[in-house]
Amino acid sequence: ALSKSLNVPSVKLLDSYSFEKANNYSKKLGIDVNANNLSVALGATDEGITLSQLCDCYTVFANNGIYNKSTFIKEIKLNNAIIYKNEHTNSHPLRILLLKKYHLW
Repeated sequence: ALSKSLNVPSVKLLDSYSFEKANNYSKKLGIDVNANNLSVALGATDEGITLSQLCDCYTVFANNGIYNKSTFIKEIKLNNAIIYKNEHTNSHPLRILLLKKYHLW
């Protein structure tokens, strides 16, 4: 259902799960959505979600339940000279086990 972007299974899952648990998981993923109605299962949030946050969330499914915080380009070199340097990169990305394998399928 997730890979086909089906809406009904997402809404039913949130309805059967609970808003409190959904909020706890979203906070572990770095997103404070404050779920209080079923529309949040379809992406409706008060504050919105950045593309970076969304990409971070999907890493959990691709990495056997392990959350990986995004990393970005640290620097670009041309002929051993640094032509771009990003001072805001995290050299030690965050990795957290959030879902057990049986939750992924």
